[in-house]
Amino acid sequence: MSVIKHEYTLNPVTALEFYVLPTGGCLLLVAEGLYLKIFDTKDSKLLACVKCFDAQTIHGIAVRTEEVLSDQDLKVVIWGGRSFILLDALQVRTIIAQETLSVVDRESHAADWILHAATGDCSDCLFITAHNAVLRVKLDQSGKASPLESLLPPSQAILYSAHIFWTSRVSFLVAGGSVFGEIEVIHWRDGRHTRLHTFIGHEGSVFGVQISPTLIGPHGNPTRLLASCSDDRTIRVWDIGSDTLAEDLPENAPQETQLFRETGFGDNKQASLRKRSADSLIAMAMGHASRIWHVKFLLSDNASSDIQAHVNVLSFGEDATCQQWSLESRTRTVDGVEKEYPKDLPAQQAVLAHCHTFAYHDGKHLWSTAVLSEHCGQARVATGGADGKVSLYAISPIYAPRGLLGGALPSGEEISKLWGSGAGTTVQSLVARDLLKDIPQLEDPMSEDLTPDMLQTPSLDTSLVAGAETPSKCQARRKNTKKVPKMAEDTFHKYAFITRDHLLATTSFGKVLLGSIRNPHDWEELKLPSSRHRDLKSYAVISAVPEYGVALLAGANGNIYCYVKDREVQEISRTSGKVAALLYVRDSGAAPSSLLATKLGGGEASLISFDVSGTSPVWVETKVLSLPSNFVTTSAGRLGDQLIIGSRDGHFAIYDIARHEVALREVFIQDGFNKDAVTTILPWSAKSERSLSYFIATSRNGSYSIFSITRPTKSMDFDEKQTILLVHHALPPFTNIEAAWFDDGNLYLSGFRSTSFIVWNETARTEVTNVQCGGTHRTYSYSAYPSASGAGDFAFTKASRLYLHSQPEPSHIVVKSGGHGREIKACAAFGSDLLATGAEDTTIRIWQYLPLEMDKPDSGPKLKCLGVIQKHAAGIQHLQWSEISSDEEASYLFSAGGTEEFYVWRVSRMPLVDIGVVLEATLTDYSTDRDLRIMSFDVTRLASPIPFGQALAATYQIALAYSDSTIRLFHYTKIGGFKRITHARYTASCLTQITLLPMLPFCYLTASTDGHVALWALPEMTSEYVPFTSSAHAPPSSHFPQMHRLSREKIHQSSIACLAVRTLNSEVCVVATGGDDNALCFTFVSNGRTNSRYTIPNAHAAAITGVGWIESKTENEARTGLWSIGGDQVLKKWVINIREKRSTTRAQVDISDLDGSVKNSVWEVVEVEAKEMRSGVADAAGLVSVRETPKASHVLVYGTGIEIFRS
Repeated sequence: MSVIKHEYTLNPVTALEFYVLPTGGCLLLVAEGLYLKIFDTKDSKLLACVKCFDAQTIHGIAVRTEEVLSDQDLKVVIWGGRSFILLDALQVRTIIAQETLSVVDRESHAADWILHAATGDCSDCLFITAHNAVLRVKLDQSGKASPLESLLPPSQAILYSAHIFWTSRVSFLVAGGSVFGEIEVIHWRDGRHTRLHTFIGHEGSVFGVQISPTLIGPHGNPTRLLASCSDDRTIRVWDIGSDTLAEDLPENAPQETQLFRETGFGDNKQASLRKRSADSLIAMAMGHASRIWHVKFLLSDNASSDIQAHVNVLSFGEDATCQQWSLESRTRTVDGVEKEYPKDLPAQQAVLAHCHTFAYHDGKHLWSTAVLSEHCGQARVATGGADGKVSLYAISPIYAPRGLLGGALPSGEEISKLWGSGAGTTVQSLVARDLLKDIPQLEDPMSEDLTPDMLQTPSLDTSLVAGAETPSKCQARRKNTKKVPKMAEDTFHKYAFITRDHLLATTSFGKVLLGSIRNPHDWEELKLPSSRHRDLKSYAVISAVPEYGVALLAGANGNIYCYVKDREVQEISRTSGKVAALLYVRDSGAAPSSLLATKLGGGEASLISFDVSGTSPVWVETKVLSLPSNFVTTSAGRLGDQLIIGSRDGHFAIYDIARHEVALREVFIQDGFNKDAVTTILPWSAKSERSLSYFIATSRNGSYSIFSITRPTKSMDFDEKQTILLVHHALPPFTNIEAAWFDDGNLYLSGFRSTSFIVWNETARTEVTNVQCGGTHRTYSYSAYPSASGAGDFAFTKASRLYLHSQPEPSHIVVKSGGHGREIKACAAFGSDLLATGAEDTTIRIWQYLPLEMDKPDSGPKLKCLGVIQKHAAGIQHLQWSEISSDEEASYLFSAGGTEEFYVWRVSRMPLVDIGVVLEATLTDYSTDRDLRIMSFDVTRLASPIPFGQALAATYQIALAYSDSTIRLFHYTKIGGFKRITHARYTASCLTQITLLPMLPFCYLTASTDGHVALWALPEMTSEYVPFTSSAHAPPSSHFPQMHRLSREKIHQSSIACLAVRTLNSEVCVVATGGDDNALCFTFVSNGRTNSRYTIPNAHAAAITGVGWIESKTENEARTGLWSIGGDQVLKKWVINIREKRSTTRAQVDISDLDGSVKNSVWEVVEVEAKEMRSGVADAAGLVSVRETPKASHVLVYGTGIEIFRS
């Protein structure tokens, strides 16, 4: 039998570190389970993957930043648990060149858990352990680690975090954070150590500490800082003083006594210690939604000259976010006035002011991070999370916003840093009145409407300040005093990007301005046609398409104007009423050449066609379309002669504009937008034999849908034969979606989430832009750059200012794509390449498995995420695929979870967006309290469909096992929905598994937490069973026929966690089960009862959570293998021979050796363990066979991550 080989890993990222090449390039070292992966940060290309440990997850990486003098110098240190590996410069180069695939033979061990490592001079390395011991190890000339040398003896305290900082070639500082919230700082030099500080104050375990380099304090004195984070959700900054700067300390230097608590009982009540801790605490802030795992300093180039303005702290938490904090003095000078922070802030010497939150991961936990300081104070930050994703982004040290002081919003460079996301991001802040001062005035449309009183400067009534009047007289005088009207002020009204570099804007006085978004001084006023200068006063609508340099404007009088860059504004059409909206109508195969003008009050819309290819826009024709009753138009798109218009209440009106001016039909998709406005209609045609086109519709409810629509032909009756189907519906992370577009094969969406404007890459499922603009209720415009991964320019109005946010590239780079952010609990395979996984994060992900091509080893296997389904409110418990029909390019995916959720999803392959997923049905047969969990289910497509009217509907029989020990059986059809046909109750034990035994007519097998398996038969079905079709509670159980329990047998000592069935012939099958008793059991079933079984005790060192059969046949016998995985993280493969003894009806079992020879073949099983391999997936929940070929079997192990193996 072939050995087991590792093929693919998608596990939580547990360690990160930058590796700067001598040539100036930068690599990123990524630890994923047992493996170290190396990526090029320039293009995110995977350069190498090497196995480091045989059975230990990597916890940390340290890279020597100093230039190495020889190939034998220490370059990289990798550790995890008690294990560590030292790699010299030559070994690292061979790994990068893919000449080395494993360094397991270099693994060494310490006596205790390693928390941190720091490289020293040439071949030195220091470790600090969980008991506060410091060890030194050297790399000898042979490339092996020398024996460990103890520099600091261990203590009885238990540390959760530590940091070693070299202060010179012969001295270092150690900071350790304990499980009970204390922090200790120790100085070491030449064998002598001095305990400098013991801090208390954290109310939980200290998960992260870091010592800063030398800084210049507010009084000009050099000092060091210590940052810490804790289980109590606080970040604290401590002053560890100038005594940490000396390379050596005098003999009589003050030394703290060790005050670490050895147990969690009692409290450290020494008043002096509390006072010293309070005196050393500079600042404290509470952040994140839960625990904080790491904390790091972010320093500017001149941090040593001004600690107050250039020291930032980064924190990384369980909530999967990175937060940036600025360390500031309690008082600041704002506009020449010294202001103090709010009184409710802690009374420390300084304040940690929150600056920014970076949320680029799914689920929970940022387990790893790395920071690389670069020129101009900027740093590159890499984060790795439990989702297996690695994000890379740039951060600069910044000063906190004035908003903390209650002042005005910042502007210029400061606001660019606050709102900027992505390198090169700039933000401008413009005020119309200031801008208009520098623009030559063509005319003043408002001047004729202003009265002399409005232009007069109000005077001060001096009698009110004479001081001789009583309050009552003052009050009477105020009542008789006329209020002088304020001078009207021109402001920006509507605007849109007309090119990548220019913005077209209208003002409240009716002016039309064209300005450069790169140069705030390059603005001009455009002249409207003669006698039309008042058209846009107080009311205007504007729409533009930057890629064609065209903009359309309209006002209250119904005149529609067109502006093409570098030409004059031209009037191209006119409507009979006030224009409500101007919508460009995008065609799936042509440039935009038409727009839809709607009127206030509805009733009709004008489809205006025009040509801008000449020297001036030319109007072609106008068609007046009759709208359905109460139809308020919000969007439009065009597929040839088919015009699709979206409304404010989620309806669509479809027109054949070549033959009709009245809507042929009005369509409402019940499961689509729930009567929310359709904001975008984006059409495209598929190149396929089927006469189908597609369009995407986005909604203000935060969802988008994809519809297929039949392309009409000359012989087709458009009105009757055309069909529209919902083929995809998704909920990306938006409050509402405003626009959608395709660029370089990716689907991009833009809209709002809470108070932020978001640009989202739906294909890659990554955030491109996040701008804190205040929310959706404002004027705004967005223009994406072509081939810029969705980045672009965003203009918005806030506090009467126009802000121009320009971002040339995405906010972050995805170095490595991820998956679920929580533990995966269910997985199902379909066909040769589709997978579905469900996790505790309540999402279902659909993947395409691309195996390793033997002739292209550099291509590598991978999982490509095709889509994410978000509907469940509780963790996913079970998944199963089923074919719909042989002539359909779609399949069913069934999912179940907590709170009795059971859904039917229709999954279809689609052009351009990979797959379409639609929720087809929801089982609403709930219990009274709806507090049960569906533990398992089995879906079988019946050979004989059920008749519905004149049609036959494909029928699926679904058996569900509930946590209250009940079984419910349903029939499901697309036409008729769910109908319960029978039920059963086991005992008080929870059912864990249910499956249909194929060799008997509708015989089900269940497994439970009491270690028993039971066989169930269906009752004789009649036409009198009660169907369940409504959303009300199900009828009483007495109305349903009962399933019959045929047999029950105990095969495990405790709960059965998994099972797999293999059919031997038409009468016998074998069931493999794994349990919490660590045993693997084979049970033979025939004639409705269990005949014999064989148990392998202690098959794993922990509970067995997954089993799966491997089919393989020879000429003389059926040989099969069995995969098994357990909580011990060991994947095992068993070889089993099953033969029938002809003299009896019982089956006999034997297990062959690795060479295929049979041992003790008659009525006796000889257990021979096959090859095994360690898996890096923690808390393995199961396994599934993803591909079977004559040459290899591929199996996927899932849990806290994913790994694929082949044999």
